[in-house]
Amino acid sequence: MINIAKANNYIESKLNVPFAWGTNDCNTFILDYFDKVLGTDLLKIIYQKYSTKEGAIKFQKEFAQRISGRCLEIGMTEHHPTKAIFGDILVKHNENWDSCHICIGSKMASVDEHIGTAILPIYDFNDFDSAYRFSNEN
Repeated sequence: MINIAKANNYIESKLNVPFAWGTNDCNTFILDYFDKVLGTDLLKIIYQKYSTKEGAIKFQKEFAQRISGRCLEIGMTEHHPTKAIFGDILVKHNENWDSCHICIGSKMASVDEHIGTAILPIYDFNDFDSAYRFSNEN
């Protein structure tokens, strides 16, 4: 299970940070989250590797792994989004990348292109394609 204190501290530290491609977008937000709660060093894979939407699309095509794949690679388990609990990663698959958010109950921590990092309501968990949960060993 996830360390709730670490997750809360991470989310609180990121609130109101402006959106920026390659430094504070949904992918960097999630990889940094993994680094903070798991002690990994995944953010370096994408941090500052692109600075525009077009650059992000190009990077994703060259990198050829989405966040959902990384979730499975680090040992997370996939669940239906309606089963999401605090700390799970909620994923919406888009044409060019996965849009990812951290579930915090009936809300989510997310990076929005217009408002930056914020807590947003979840209107319907079925709007997501999947949820990923840290395993018990983490």
